[in-house]
Amino acid sequence: MKRMICAALIAALTSFACAALGEGLLGVTISYTPAPTSAPTAVPASPAPSVTPVAPVTQEEAQNAALGERILMRGMAGEDVEIVQRRLHELGYYLDEIDGVYGLKTRSAVYAFQRAHKMEKVDGKVGPQTIGMLFSDHAIIKPTPTPTPTPTPRPTPTPTPTPVPTPVPTPTPDVQGAPFALESVSLFVADLPLQLMLGRVEDEWLYPLCGVMSHMGFEHAYEAGSWQLSGKYSGIQIALMTAGVEGLNPGAMGLYDGVVFLTGDDARVYAYGDEAYVTEALLEMLGVNVLLVGGTPVIH
Repeated sequence: MKRMICAALIAALTSFACAALGEGLLGVTISYTPAPTSAPTAVPASPAPSVTPVAPVTQEEAQNAALGERILMRGMAGEDVEIVQRRLHELGYYLDEIDGVYGLKTRSAVYAFQRAHKMEKVDGKVGPQTIGMLFSDHAIIKPTPTPTPTPTPRPTPTPTPTPVPTPVPTPTPDVQGAPFALESVSLFVADLPLQLMLGRVEDEWLYPLCGVMSHMGFEHAYEAGSWQLSGKYSGIQIALMTAGVEGLNPGAMGLYDGVVFLTGDDARVYAYGDEAYVTEALLEMLGVNVLLVGGTPVIH
């Protein structure tokens, strides 16, 4: 009898011990958390690229450079040109090398500054009026464009193909009847190799406005000495109005992105047929740059 009682007691104690290991002596669940494996080594972030700052122009530097004693324009060089480049860089209009040479990029920056301040004369030259505004407390800092967020792509149904109309070929201008020399020239427009009829006055090329801008995403229309251009993707509006007389139209009126200007000595426009032939300087006033690479015009 005693042996039966001891065996029952031992069985009960064994069952209690097993339950205690699973649920704890006080009914609290015992859990086991394995030791974490070695943590992955963090990859150090790449350092941000350093940007060489351009020191602001001081009043003493502007005086020592004799700023304002001459009208600065393309082809000039000197300390006063460097001072202008630094000030344009400070305001965000010129982001290239400060080299003291008044080149195409410096002239484009001056055009942009003059247009932003709606100055009376937008000619890409730095005269007394431009210098006064450039170094005044009212100079406008060029705003940094906010990047447009990329929209989430949505699946679109396959559209029914629309028949593409056959493009109307551009008529070849009458070379003999033109009020200036015309010549077929190989050039690049927005990285596209093209063959365009360019005008020639003395040693300067005249570029067909509509012929050039149509390859840069602009739609155009002509009516009675007035050319209207609209950027299909940029939304920029351009207009050029002459008296409707073939040949040189001095003092023609232009409009670029809301800024009105008059053509001048360098920025000239010649009308012939339904096309406006303009100089390199006028193209630059319309936001287009022209470079000569090995004698070949490159327009972008």
